[in-house]
Amino acid sequence: MVITYPWAKLEPGEGFFVPGLNVAEIKERGLRAAVPFSFRTRALIGVRKGMIGVWFYRRYPSPFEQQRSLSS
Repeated sequence: MVITYPWAKLEPGEGFFVPGLNVAEIKERGLRAAVPFSFRTRALIGVRKGMIGVWFYRRYPSPFEQQRSLSS
């Protein structure tokens, strides 16, 4: 099964759910897919609408990162 992780389309605060039984593998692949974008990401294992899976989301930049980007 091919899973498409839409990291490029996400704005900070948005996320997506990937259902599946092998949540450890889904979580690892999803976070690896986010590495090229240098986002602050999070992956939470849980149940949504009766399906087990992983909720991925793009976190807001930390105040330190915002300050650093303004000073460069």
